[in-house]
Amino acid sequence: MLALDWSQQLEMLACLILAGHTYGLTYIIALGWTTSSTAGYTKKLTRNVMFMVGYSVGNLVSPQIWVPRDAPRYYGAWASQIIISWVGMPVILLVIHFILKRRNAERRAWIASLSDDECEEGEVEQLDENGNLEKRKVNLAMLDLTDLENKFFI
Repeated sequence: MLALDWSQQLEMLACLILAGHTYGLTYIIALGWTTSSTAGYTKKLTRNVMFMVGYSVGNLVSPQIWVPRDAPRYYGAWASQIIISWVGMPVILLVIHFILKRRNAERRAWIASLSDDECEEGEVEQLDENGNLEKRKVNLAMLDLTDLENKFFI
Protein backbone atom coordinates (compact mmCIF):
# COMPACT_ATOMS: atom_id res chain seq x y z
CA MET A 1 0.00 0.00 0.00
CA LEU A 2 2.87 2.37 0.67
CA ALA A 3 5.07 1.54 -2.29
CA LEU A 4 2.52 1.29 -5.09
CA ASP A 5 1.59 4.19 -7.30
CA TRP A 6 -1.90 5.64 -6.88
CA SER A 7 -2.79 4.63 -10.44
CA GLN A 8 -2.35 0.91 -9.62
CA GLN A 9 -5.78 0.52 -8.07
CA LEU A 10 -6.15 -3.23 -8.63
CA GLU A 11 -2.75 -3.96 -7.11
CA MET A 12 -3.58 -1.75 -4.13
CA LEU A 13 -6.84 -3.65 -3.65
CA ALA A 14 -4.89 -6.93 -3.69
CA CYS A 15 -2.51 -5.55 -1.04
CA LEU A 16 -5.43 -4.44 1.09
CA ILE A 17 -7.06 -7.87 0.89
CA LEU A 18 -3.73 -9.59 1.66
CA ALA A 19 -3.08 -7.27 4.62
CA GLY A 20 -6.57 -7.77 5.99
CA HIS A 21 -6.01 -11.52 6.28
CA THR A 22 -2.47 -11.41 7.63
CA TYR A 23 -2.90 -8.82 10.37
CA GLY A 24 -4.94 -11.29 12.38
CA LEU A 25 -2.34 -14.08 12.44
CA THR A 26 -0.28 -12.65 15.29
CA TYR A 27 -3.49 -11.78 17.14
CA ILE A 28 -4.68 -15.38 16.95
CA ILE A 29 -1.31 -16.70 18.15
CA ALA A 30 -1.24 -14.23 21.05
CA LEU A 31 -4.81 -15.06 22.01
CA GLY A 32 -4.00 -18.77 22.10
CA TRP A 33 -0.86 -18.22 24.14
CA THR A 34 -2.67 -16.19 26.80
CA THR A 35 -4.55 -19.29 27.88
CA SER A 36 -2.20 -22.13 27.01
CA SER A 37 0.97 -20.72 28.58
CA THR A 38 -0.42 -20.13 32.05
CA ALA A 39 -2.07 -22.10 34.83
CA GLY A 40 -4.34 -21.11 37.65
CA TYR A 41 -7.85 -19.83 37.13
CA THR A 42 -7.31 -16.30 38.45
CA LYS A 43 -4.04 -15.81 36.58
CA LYS A 44 -5.58 -17.09 33.35
CA LEU A 45 -8.58 -14.80 33.76
CA THR A 46 -6.36 -11.81 34.59
CA ARG A 47 -4.20 -12.46 31.53
CA ASN A 48 -7.24 -12.67 29.27
CA VAL A 49 -8.63 -9.44 30.71
CA MET A 50 -5.31 -7.64 30.19
CA PHE A 51 -5.12 -8.94 26.62
CA MET A 52 -8.66 -7.84 25.82
CA VAL A 53 -8.16 -4.42 27.42
CA GLY A 54 -5.05 -3.94 25.28
CA TYR A 55 -6.95 -5.08 22.20
CA SER A 56 -9.81 -2.71 23.00
CA VAL A 57 -7.47 0.23 23.56
CA GLY A 58 -5.83 -0.55 20.23
CA ASN A 59 -9.21 -0.54 18.53
CA LEU A 60 -10.04 2.79 20.15
CA VAL A 61 -6.73 4.39 19.18
CA SER A 62 -6.29 3.00 15.67
CA PRO A 63 -9.04 5.06 13.96
CA GLN A 64 -7.40 8.20 15.34
CA ILE A 65 -4.31 7.68 13.15
CA TRP A 66 -6.40 7.90 9.96
CA VAL A 67 -6.43 11.70 9.90
CA PRO A 68 -8.09 13.59 7.01
CA ARG A 69 -4.98 15.67 6.28
CA ASP A 70 -3.19 12.46 5.14
CA ALA A 71 -5.91 11.56 2.62
CA PRO A 72 -6.05 9.85 0.17
CA ARG A 73 -2.94 7.68 0.77
CA TYR A 74 -2.70 7.81 4.59
CA TYR A 75 1.02 7.01 4.61
CA GLY A 76 1.37 7.52 8.38
CA ALA A 77 -1.51 5.22 9.22
CA TRP A 78 -0.34 2.46 6.88
CA ALA A 79 3.26 2.75 8.11
CA SER A 80 2.20 2.51 11.76
CA GLN A 81 -0.03 -0.49 11.06
CA ILE A 82 2.73 -2.28 9.19
CA ILE A 83 5.29 -1.59 11.90
CA ILE A 84 3.02 -2.61 14.78
CA SER A 85 1.36 -5.61 13.12
CA TRP A 86 4.20 -7.08 11.09
CA VAL A 87 7.20 -6.07 13.17
CA GLY A 88 6.11 -5.22 16.71
CA MET A 89 3.77 -8.11 17.43
CA PRO A 90 6.05 -10.81 15.95
CA VAL A 91 8.96 -9.45 17.99
CA ILE A 92 6.87 -9.55 21.17
CA LEU A 93 5.72 -13.09 20.37
CA LEU A 94 9.31 -14.21 19.70
CA VAL A 95 10.43 -12.80 23.05
CA ILE A 96 7.59 -14.66 24.78
CA HIS A 97 8.51 -17.81 22.86
CA PHE A 98 12.15 -17.68 23.97
CA ILE A 99 11.20 -16.99 27.62
CA LEU A 100 8.78 -19.94 27.67
CA LYS A 101 11.23 -22.20 25.83
CA ARG A 102 13.98 -21.44 28.36
CA ARG A 103 11.59 -21.92 31.31
CA ASN A 104 10.37 -25.26 29.90
CA ALA A 105 13.95 -26.48 29.36
CA GLU A 106 14.82 -25.63 32.98
CA ARG A 107 11.71 -27.41 34.23
CA ARG A 108 12.32 -30.50 32.10
CA ALA A 109 15.87 -30.71 33.48
CA TRP A 110 14.55 -30.32 37.04
CA ILE A 111 11.88 -33.01 36.47
CA ALA A 112 14.51 -35.36 35.01
CA SER A 113 16.65 -34.89 38.14
CA LEU A 114 13.83 -36.02 40.44
CA SER A 115 13.74 -39.54 41.77
CA ASP A 116 10.86 -41.85 40.94
CA ASP A 117 9.28 -41.55 44.38
CA GLU A 118 8.93 -37.79 43.98
CA CYS A 119 5.77 -37.16 42.02
CA GLU A 120 3.32 -34.45 41.13
CA GLU A 121 1.65 -34.23 44.52
CA GLY A 122 0.97 -31.37 46.84
CA GLU A 123 -0.44 -31.04 50.33
CA VAL A 124 -3.64 -29.46 51.56
CA GLU A 125 -4.61 -28.82 55.14
CA GLN A 126 -8.11 -29.62 56.27
CA LEU A 127 -9.98 -30.29 59.46
CA ASP A 128 -11.01 -33.84 60.22
CA GLU A 129 -14.31 -34.79 61.93
CA ASN A 130 -12.78 -34.11 65.38
CA GLY A 131 -11.63 -30.61 64.39
CA ASN A 132 -7.96 -31.56 64.16
CA LEU A 133 -5.86 -30.08 61.39
CA GLU A 134 -4.48 -32.76 59.11
CA LYS A 135 -2.41 -32.67 55.95
CA ARG A 136 -3.55 -34.67 52.96
CA LYS A 137 -1.70 -35.38 49.71
CA VAL A 138 -3.50 -34.40 46.50
CA ASN A 139 -2.64 -34.19 42.83
CA LEU A 140 -1.08 -30.83 41.88
CA ALA A 141 -3.78 -30.31 39.26
CA MET A 142 -6.32 -30.02 42.07
CA LEU A 143 -4.47 -27.16 43.79
CA ASP A 144 -5.09 -24.50 41.10
CA LEU A 145 -1.47 -23.36 41.20
CA THR A 146 -0.17 -20.81 38.73
CA ASP A 147 2.41 -21.76 36.13
CA LEU A 148 5.15 -20.19 38.27
CA GLU A 149 4.06 -22.08 41.40
CA ASN A 150 3.65 -25.46 39.69
CA LYS A 151 7.13 -26.52 38.58
CA PHE A 152 5.62 -29.45 36.65
CA PHE A 153 3.73 -27.09 34.30
CA ILE A 154 5.29 -27.26 30.84
